[in-house]
Amino acid sequence: SGDVDLVERFCEAGKATARSRDTNGHTAFWDALAFQRTSVATYLFKRFPPGSPAGVWLDEIHASRGDGLLHLLCYFDNFDAPVAELAELVMKTVPEGMLRHANQKGQNFLYVAACNANFWILSTCLSRGGPDLSRELFGALAHSGRSACQALAESSRVQAAVD
Repeated sequence: SGDVDLVERFCEAGKATARSRDTNGHTAFWDALAFQRTSVATYLFKRFPPGSPAGVWLDEIHASRGDGLLHLLCYFDNFDAPVAELAELVMKTVPEGMLRHANQKGQNFLYVAACNANFWILSTCLSRGGPDLSRELFGALAHSGRSACQALAESSRVQAAVD
């Protein structure tokens, strides 16, 4: 909570917004996700909602890796209730093009979720995305030639749970 208190003070003083950039060109919201600071990311999302002048930039893409915000959410080590709440906020407001966006390895966010056995992301996409989008995303081949379904079946986390 110390992180969020500090960020809140900067934002309230007008010294930072969700779109403030670091030396690598990433926004504050991106950094909060990349460094898995859930409370900071949630604060920034609610304080600077997408569409507002200083709001969260939902189609931000990493310059070299090509990951989007949804990719970052799939990398969280501990996908608990606060992360699920944040993911829900992002998933229901992200532009449709970002749902289909693939990174430099040809991986859409569902592929990354499958590799990490992130069943919350997988099931949320199935229930909200509709059958056509779900089929498209689950079946899309990454540059490795594997689909999200194949990645899930081969995931070490799934294998460990089965064993």
